[in-house]
Amino acid sequence: MEGAMTFTFKKALENRHVTYASLLASMHTDILAAKQKCFSLRGLFHRERLQEPLLSSSKEFNVNEPFVL
Repeated sequence: MEGAMTFTFKKALENRHVTYASLLASMHTDILAAKQKCFSLRGLFHRERLQEPLLSSSKEFNVNEPFVL
């Protein structure tokens, strides 16, 4: 079983020419869409945490470069 971040990460990588920026944008869009589809009464009464894809690096770099794993 995989979590939301892993699922959206793998889905975004289906595009072989993905950049770091487009990877994050795709993951964000998919997680937000899933959150909107799963609207429930529980969400009305409890603050649910929304996962947010983030990128960190020890060096500055161009996020429009191709993503390399």
